Parts: sequence; structure tokens; C-alpha cells
Amino acid sequence: MTQVNRSEGLVVNTAIKAPCRLASSVNVATLNGLLTIDGSVTVAGDRVLLTAQTSSVDNGIWVADTGDWERAEDCDGVLDIVFGALVKVNSGTANSGFWY
Repeated sequence: MTQVNRSEGLVVNTAIKAPCRLASSVNVATLNGLLTIDGSVTVAGDRVLLTAQTSSVDNGIWVADTGDWERAEDCDGVLDIVFGALVKVNSGTANSGFWY
């Protein structure tokens, strides 16, 4: 299957990212181990959207793991997330079904 970065060829401030399982609307102090985010326990490999980190450079899409979390491949560069990017959240108590 071919993967396309949907920000290519579109207006500069437009991007649609692959969905995340969970999104956090509070600071997540430790990006390590399987955490409870929005009422659900993460599973290794879950994409998690962080939107309220103390340092804004830590906001974005992360991949949960039993060890240290890493940035998602589509969110690890300077131009990967732009103002107006869309990310759908599939699960969680408060954020399920929302687009950010």
C-alpha cells in the first residue's frame, strides 16, 4: 500500500494525519510506559495525540510503548504538523470521535 503525506500538494496550512487512538488534554509528565490517557490504558503501538504539554514542542502525535515513547513518523519533523492539521481521535472518555 502506498502512503501519501497529505500535506504535499495542498494549501500550506492543510494536513490530514492518520487517526490516533487517544488524545490528552492535560500535561503528560512522563512519556514512558503504558499510561492511562483520557480514561483508557494505552497499548504498545497506540498513537496518542498530546495537546497540552508544558513545553509546546512536546505537543503532537506520539507512539506509546512499554519503554520510552517516540514521536510518530508522520509527526517527527518541523513541517509535519502545521496550523490547521486534522487528527481524528478514535477512543477515550472525553475525546473520542473528535477531530483536532
